[in-house]
Amino acid sequence: QKKLLGLGGLKKLPRVFPADELVNRAVNRALSHKEDTTVKNQRQRARKYAAEQLAILSKELTKPTGEILEGYEKILKNLSPFEKVVADLTVKSRELAGYGSLPDTLKGLQELRKDTMEVCKAGTKAAKEAVSRKLTLEEVDVAIASIEELWERDGWVLDLLLNMGQELRSVPMVDPELDTVVLVGSPNVGKSSIVRSISTGTPEVNNYPFTTRGMTLGHILDDLGEQICQQVMDTPGLLPRSDQERNEMEKLTLASMEHLNSVIIFVLDLTGESGIKSSISDQLSVRDELRIRFPDREWIDVVSKADIP
Repeated sequence: QKKLLGLGGLKKLPRVFPADELVNRAVNRALSHKEDTTVKNQRQRARKYAAEQLAILSKELTKPTGEILEGYEKILKNLSPFEKVVADLTVKSRELAGYGSLPDTLKGLQELRKDTMEVCKAGTKAAKEAVSRKLTLEEVDVAIASIEELWERDGWVLDLLLNMGQELRSVPMVDPELDTVVLVGSPNVGKSSIVRSISTGTPEVNNYPFTTRGMTLGHILDDLGEQICQQVMDTPGLLPRSDQERNEMEKLTLASMEHLNSVIIFVLDLTGESGIKSSISDQLSVRDELRIRFPDREWIDVVSKADIP
């Protein structure tokens, strides 16, 4: 059985550098490599020098890209169930916005890495077969120019992954191991106010990349006021409709109920003042659906705004 990552698995995603920064650093390190002057034969020295320069160039580009590919595969495969849903929703929102899918981006990076190795390998071969020192060193220049052209053309996949990684790492952390009180209900029924009133200290407002609103996360400390013993969160409002019709915010709510070690507080506003999307009949319809869907969850019904006449 695979071991899932704990709290903040997405924050462990490998760091990605901009394409131009990576290729400039690789070229500079290759060009700054010193020639082995102990080799007396000029052609042999040039061949050795060219091979070493192109080996450095290849390593400086393929090693970090290989680590990125390996890191993404490993971490995304071993996320906790809640963070996996959050990651999928984040990636999907970017795809819908026209940024392309994560699998396609990773495939593009894999192709760029492969092409980089082939260019350096072909350059090394050409330098070895050159008939003079001058021609040997010219093959290095040709290979470097080819690499720069390749990365200028295809390096956008790295920049795309850089931005995607920043969004994924910015996802707020919810501890999957900590007892969680999840406030659920229709929109505008007062969930956030309850979180603020029962939390210890000032709750955080967590903004997920795929939502237009934040999710308030508060904590309850132990009797000594030193250690967090529970977390309490409000969730985006649910409407009485099928999963196929639900948006990313509603899917986040369902994921928190399904994957977190949670007690559900279902918040009802019976004043009729919560708006057209939160009529009393719609609130009760959502409640009945969730009770059937999550029969084993500890459940408390709370009526909010009871002080309103």
